[in-house]
Amino acid sequence: MSIMITGGAGFIGSMLCKLLVERGEDIVVIDSLRNGRRELVDALGPGARLVNVDIRDCEAVRATVQEVRPRGVCHLAAIHFIPYCNQHPLEALDINVQGTLSVLEACKAAPPEMVVIASTAAVYGIGDLPCVETDVPRPLDIYGISKHTCEQLVRLYSADTGAPSIAARIFNAVGPNETNPHLVPQLINQLIRGERTVALGNLEPQRDYIHTADLARGLMCALDHRQEGCDVFNIGTGREHSVKDIVRMCENILGEPVTIRQSPHLTRKVERMHLCANIEKTRRVLGWEPRVEIQEALRELLEAGVECPAEAA
Repeated sequence: MSIMITGGAGFIGSMLCKLLVERGEDIVVIDSLRNGRRELVDALGPGARLVNVDIRDCEAVRATVQEVRPRGVCHLAAIHFIPYCNQHPLEALDINVQGTLSVLEACKAAPPEMVVIASTAAVYGIGDLPCVETDVPRPLDIYGISKHTCEQLVRLYSADTGAPSIAARIFNAVGPNETNPHLVPQLINQLIRGERTVALGNLEPQRDYIHTADLARGLMCALDHRQEGCDVFNIGTGREHSVKDIVRMCENILGEPVTIRQSPHLTRKVERMHLCANIEKTRRVLGWEPRVEIQEALRELLEAGVECPAEAA
């Protein structure tokens, strides 16, 4: 029996697929290739199969699930970039919410042993302390609202079917094959081009940066977990760093000074100063622990010398 990954040709999904194939799993990837890249799935060999389907195509998703009868499903496909979601709210809600409903409805006919959906730290409200799964969700943007709605949908799925599910609240992912113009790829791209004066937006906010390999291992632990009903887990590191911290780390890796030029078009008008995960529950219940330090992740990206295709509009 296979494991099905929606969005498996994308940033986080491609890393999850890689680790699953290395573990000996057969995987089926559902991806529209809007942001995903076919070659990331092709590179995995015969253990991975790509089905080029939009998750909003309910009949196509249903047919694929009925054909594959997956042992586990990890639903990652979504629009993730917060500024784009805010600029295109109807599209973001359509893909993120209607797409999730399509996947869950397809799973109802023969519920897998586990369904894991990717939620986000953006469901949390503003606060200074690390976020705990029991905190009352208070999303600040369309992306967070869409993902909070998806959490409610997966709870209903478990209530209707009696099948287990998990909502994984993902913090700031860092790693190769990024597809969105987040802070780290924007910074790394400029440094790889030899620029030592970099254009960035907000500089003081602190975030919990987690390498996609650690994140993928966390999702694998969620897929392997057996429980009753629906549960929620944070996947982060429990440590936060400011934008200035990230730049200074890159300086140390390069051995060269880097000057920051704050760019108005990259600066968010509404910003939270802290967003960090409390991961005690994830450690205790899933037996998972992050391994990769942010400095190591940045060094990996800088030494690879390959620009991320994601660029700010």
